[in-house]
Amino acid sequence: MVARSATTPSGPAGPPPPADVAGGVAAFANKLRKAWELALFPPEVKFGQTPSDVLYHDGRMRVLHYRKPPTVAARDRPPILCVYALINKPYVMDLQPGRSVVETLLARGLDVYLIDWGTPNVLDQDLRIHDYVNGYVDAAVRATQREAGVERILVTHPQYSVNRASPEQQAEMARLGGYIGLFMYAAVPHFNNPDIDREEVLEIIRKVGPEKLVLSTDYGSMLNVPPVEGMKLYIRLLLALGVDREDIETMVKHNPAWLLGLDKDVEEI
Repeated sequence: MVARSATTPSGPAGPPPPADVAGGVAAFANKLRKAWELALFPPEVKFGQTPSDVLYHDGRMRVLHYRKPPTVAARDRPPILCVYALINKPYVMDLQPGRSVVETLLARGLDVYLIDWGTPNVLDQDLRIHDYVNGYVDAAVRATQREAGVERILVTHPQYSVNRASPEQQAEMARLGGYIGLFMYAAVPHFNNPDIDREEVLEIIRKVGPEKLVLSTDYGSMLNVPPVEGMKLYIRLLLALGVDREDIETMVKHNPAWLLGLDKDVEEI
């Protein structure tokens, strides 16, 4: 014989019903009423309150230069130009005091610039991506460069799939004065970037020239090996592909040192 329990099987687990059903319904109705009030009569919300000045403008596009907070030292403030998405409002970077990416960057000692694209209208319907990149962004970079006194520029990730530049375009960027970042993450096929041709790395080195390239890995994220191990592997791969050892040393050691103003220290090593 099998003994059977006299208890009734329990139903699905979940919170017990409220003791006061009428009170629960009233609370829900109150929340719903407040939601409708906010939707129909939204309160005035102030955003983009971090003080700034217009450094440059072209039509609706503006470059904002944010003022240095009094709590931040005036010297050694690296400039950063934020190029925000065309389809979003720039105040997403500067919502409210205490909820602002711009405010955080300023507090960490950066000299912050931001492109405000304005609100597009019918006059912008014929603009293409190259008009923004080669026109507006180029002008914003030059204005920021002049204001901040920047003489050394590194172009990062020009080979990555989402903003891919051809070897010829990268060579042109170098001719205009930039140093080109050649990152292992964007140069070697892997799960997140499977269509990369490793031979393109050699083409970039030939067309840009080792004297205007900087090697890095972009590793260190959870799914990749540590950056130091990645750099060792990157160097071994380039040596196996026939890249000259002195050229690799230029791209790994001397060019980054010059960009950071450490070239004199490197010469003594």
